[in-house]
Amino acid sequence: MRKILYYLRENLEITTREARSTLAFLLTALLSIGVYIAVNFMTRSEYARYTVEKYAVPLAGENSSLKKKSAFKAEELPAEKVQKFRFDPNNASQEQLTALGIPLRTARTILNYRNKGGKFRYREDLQKIYSLKPETYAALESWIDLPPKTAAVENHPVKKDTLTVRKKAPMPPQELSFDINTADTTALKKLKGIGSVYASRIIHFRDALGGFHSLDQLDETYGIPPDALQSLKKTAVIGSPVKQIPINETDTFRHPYLKAYQVKTLLAYRRQHGKFSSPDDLAKIKVLDEETIQKIKPYFSF
Repeated sequence: MRKILYYLRENLEITTREARSTLAFLLTALLSIGVYIAVNFMTRSEYARYTVEKYAVPLAGENSSLKKKSAFKAEELPAEKVQKFRFDPNNASQEQLTALGIPLRTARTILNYRNKGGKFRYREDLQKIYSLKPETYAALESWIDLPPKTAAVENHPVKKDTLTVRKKAPMPPQELSFDINTADTTALKKLKGIGSVYASRIIHFRDALGGFHSLDQLDETYGIPPDALQSLKKTAVIGSPVKQIPINETDTFRHPYLKAYQVKTLLAYRRQHGKFSSPDDLAKIKVLDEETIQKIKPYFSF
């Protein structure tokens, strides 16, 4: 278990507490998958039996059960007996509704809706009846003795002279500049688009770096939207220097721009070849490319 924690901590560059949380999450996920597979296996046979009973075709001697399954269709009139006439769903009787081709069950639902105080104002309101099929409504729409909703909109146009003129809200006062390397979350939350979460991310990234040496580094903060970054760059300034790592004296360190194996290689190179005299010596380390060296140079003291 300790080896797993050590592997997670070193390769993911997280703390011991975070490594324990990650391991607990992985074990919980594996356990959940195992339980799901076991339950799925145990219930598969029961589901198969249910499926066979539900969808199996009845045999010759099972005509009675077939009649029961298809009994709901008996309440629908044949196509040749359906009548077409104008009707108002607010006062049409059950016989009139069924004569129009509406199933008996749906006709009773319409009557119950009316008895409970429901009212149809427009043709489209009939679609509120959940059991009314779309194709049935489409066939009856032109016969419904109610106005469509579009007519209601045309009869009540919006008058321009009744619209109130909104006054432009005064522009908020511009924030004064502040030092991004010493600001706290309270100062950051005063900016547009930056709340508690974004402010905490900026402070956490800044502290991990040792401070910002350029405002362009703000773009590297995870998840900050462009409009919030623009607002931040307008008011933030670099007023304090970054904290540098004494590379020739330290025995271990961590930095967001370097992975764990790069830090180990760098320190091993110093022990074998002696102290670094200038940033140019970093180019001799093969695991450090030019881009990484340029990013890390401001944070090293020689």
